[in-house]
Amino acid sequence: RAVERQLDDAAVEALGRAVRANGGVYRGSLVIGGTNVTTLAPLEGLREVQGSLQLMRTAVPTLRGLESLAAIGGDLEISGCDALETLEGLQGLHAVGFDVEIWYNEGLRDISPLLNLESIGGRLEWRNKELDSLQGLGSVKRIGEDLVINSENLTDVGFLGSLERVEGDGETFSNIKENGNSALQVEL
Repeated sequence: RAVERQLDDAAVEALGRAVRANGGVYRGSLVIGGTNVTTLAPLEGLREVQGSLQLMRTAVPTLRGLESLAAIGGDLEISGCDALETLEGLQGLHAVGFDVEIWYNEGLRDISPLLNLESIGGRLEWRNKELDSLQGLGSVKRIGEDLVINSENLTDVGFLGSLERVEGDGETFSNIKENGNSALQVEL
């Protein structure tokens, strides 16, 4: 079970040493939270998180250091990281076993580094008002549950054309919710 602790850069450095000693695999849920975390660079070499990866209320502007991360067995949650401008660092991520929840990251404008993400076992939920495009999700072929999009500035959901399957309660695409943006154009 994940326990949220307020970390700092020294704690992330120690975590990085432990991950490297374990061959790049974290055997549980990894929760990184705290405004004293300004870099994830010490996590270089992290290849797999067998549980969930949660980044909450950090001061990181990018996710550099996570470039080797290919799979997350549980959820990927990034929330309240207002300094985060880009998901740079997640270029190697191919699969998330459960939910992808990217919430309330006021500075997030670039998700293009998710270009290799192909499969999401649970729901995909975006709640970031500054984001205007989900184009970085162009390789996603399967979402195991609902797709929820909530962004005031979102005008481009072109990635939907590559989706082969959205499971959940209803037929494919019936569970897409577009909230708060009358300018959004969706063509299926």
